[in-house]
This record gives sequence, structure tokens and C-alpha cells, in this order.
Amino acid sequence: MISSLTQISRRQAIMGVLISTGLGLIGLRIYSGLTGLPPDPTLNMDKELVGVMLPSPRELQPFTLTDHNMQPFTPKRLQGKWTIAFFGYTHCPDVCPVSMGLLAEAFSILEKRPKAIQGVQGVFITVDTERDTPELLKAYVPYFHPDFLGVTGTQDAIHAFAKQVGAYYALPPKSDNKDESQLISHSSVFFLFDPQGRFTALFQPQLHQPAIMAELFIKIRQHYGESI
Repeated sequence: MISSLTQISRRQAIMGVLISTGLGLIGLRIYSGLTGLPPDPTLNMDKELVGVMLPSPRELQPFTLTDHNMQPFTPKRLQGKWTIAFFGYTHCPDVCPVSMGLLAEAFSILEKRPKAIQGVQGVFITVDTERDTPELLKAYVPYFHPDFLGVTGTQDAIHAFAKQVGAYYALPPKSDNKDESQLISHSSVFFLFDPQGRFTALFQPQLHQPAIMAELFIKIRQHYGESI
């Protein structure tokens, strides 16, 4: 027990010295080497990103979905790009069209800064696999922005992918009545994946203002060392 307490005290002392001397990232790397512990990524994070970025990016398990051009949508499609994704459905009367419209406005803001929009894709993932065919997605999603991509798949595949990032939705009980107005309960969150295909941040509804989302997205890219 005494040995453990001593190790903890040493770690705290080293961390205090490094932070107080303002060594920043270099100090954190030294701390990590001396203690064998990874540095806390939130220590160097812009305060506006706390609660937006995950403490550390989350690797995704393999998945196989299909985009609205009938091409496979797998983890490889997330590689080399920043991806902002939304889970919803085309028959949604309010939340989905409003959210996708806001994302389109955020893209318009980013497009004024070429470096900010470079390597960015918007993806709409349907949770209504029975009604949202690739053809319907192709007509619906690019309406908001020509570069947006609609994605579907089997219900099991969509559920497994949504579960990985904590995207909530609840399908109504199955019925023989094909009611086009049938509603689906789902979360209203934008999920951000980094160019390594990792789940790295999320924009909760209170942040769904185009200017705010664009600014936070730029700050996230800058946090990862990109010059924007």
C-alpha cells in the first residue's frame, strides 16, 4: 500500500511540475514516459470542446452497409475523410429535415474556408430500412447538399452500427399496415468520425446551430494538429 501511494505521489508531483512549467504536449509526453500512463487528452483541449470530443477516439468494429448509389459502405469509406453522420429516416416530419438543413448550412459556412471543408463528407444513415430504399435516399439526401450521402442496410447491421456510437432509435411494433406516416423515435445527434475512421466527437441538439457547429468542427481539426 505504501509503495502504491508513493507511486501515486510521484505521478502527481511530476504532473504538477510539467503543467506549472508550461511544457504542454512535450511535458505530457515526458509524463507518459516516466509513469507509463497515457496523458489525459482533455488537458490540452480547448474548453469549448470538453463534452463534444470523446476523451479518446473510439475504434469501430467492422460493418457493411450500402450507400444510395448501391455501393458498399464499410469502415474503408470513413478512411481519409472527416465524416459527420446523422441517424434518421426520410419520412420524419420535422427533426430530420431540420437537422439535415442545419448541416447543409454548416457546410456552406465551411465552404468559405477551403481548408475547412477539404476532406469532409456528410452521411445520413436511415433507421427505417423497410421504407427507405436506396432510390428514396438518393432522391432525399442530396436535396440538402449534393455531396451528402444516404446509407442503408439490413436492420441488424444498422442496429449494430448505431449501438457502437450510442445512437438511439426505437422502431414501432411490426404491422401489416404499411402506414407511410408511421413515426420512429430517434435521437437528434450528429456523430463525427476522424480520418482514421474512429468515432471522435458528437454534437448534441443544443449545439445544432450552423455557425457553432462549423466553429467547433474547425477547433476539433486544429486540436488534431491540422492548419485550418
